Amino acid sequence: MSEATFLIDDGHPSLAGHFPGQPVVPGVVILDEVIAAAAAAAPGMRIAGIREAKFRHPLPPGVRCLLAFTPARPGQLRFRGWHGDKTVVEGSLNLVPATA
Repeated sequence: MSEATFLIDDGHPSLAGHFPGQPVVPGVVILDEVIAAAAAAAPGMRIAGIREAKFRHPLPPGVRCLLAFTPARPGQLRFRGWHGDKTVVEGSLNLVPATA
């Protein structure tokens, strides 16, 4: 298993209007962080796509999100992101050899 963390600060441009008065980090920004961290978790492989992603709990800006990656079936990498006792996102990525 491999782990990583990320934090989206209050000044991130995606937060303007998402949602006024009670901002949350957009799912696409969370997935961008997942994919960036997954590259380090699967050396020699390249991310070929997002197989599935489920958003379980909102991620407020300024809150550190922990990520864990575990190998799944061949060609897949499972991920989970959380803060405190709240799962933010979970799913799996499709992998192919980096030379493919």
